[in-house]
Amino acid sequence: MSPVPTALRMLVTYVSGEASQFFMDYVAGNEETWSMKTMYEALFDYCFPMDFKDRLRARLSNATQGKRRIRDFIRDVEKLASRFPDVNERTVIQT
Repeated sequence: MSPVPTALRMLVTYVSGEASQFFMDYVAGNEETWSMKTMYEALFDYCFPMDFKDRLRARLSNATQGKRRIRDFIRDVEKLASRFPDVNERTVIQT
């Protein structure tokens, strides 16, 4: 049996709502079977719609400056791009 990460044990005190419900239903009592990575991935899938990442990627692909300042537009694109490991600086510039 592997030791339970301290962060995983402490997490329950810092989550609420759906995340708390997920933790109590699936993680609590079985902490030794979870790693932080598997817990975060399962929590993401539990709390967000299945197509959430697809929607974000579409927003990134279709981003336009519109009437925003260039600095604001660039920051928004960078924030979206940071969620995708396959999107690098060159891809962002081409957007």
